[in-house]
Amino acid sequence: MKKTNINYPYPVLSASNEDYINSSFDIELPVNPYVEGDLAKIEICYSLKSQGIQELIENDKARVTVYLESVEAEYRKIFYFPKSSNFLALEINKNNLSKNSK
Repeated sequence: MKKTNINYPYPVLSASNEDYINSSFDIELPVNPYVEGDLAKIEICYSLKSQGIQELIENDKARVTVYLESVEAEYRKIFYFPKSSNFLALEINKNNLSKNSK
């Protein structure tokens, strides 16, 4: 197994390694992020084509996560998709993401 980035646990589903072949993972924002009042709202969904990884998720041995970071505001947080859904709606106080949003 090639180690292409040591910041992630292994195995990783990635186009740059051979941990899982004939598999895919795509993530998208079906709606552009927007601000409503003091909240930044972000909707995220994913599609996974890997029976092995899907079974790991269903058996609580793996999780689909989103890592959100704002270097400017020194904000870092990990969000977890529910194991029974490929959709995640985030609501984050906009002041956490930018020092200039107050």
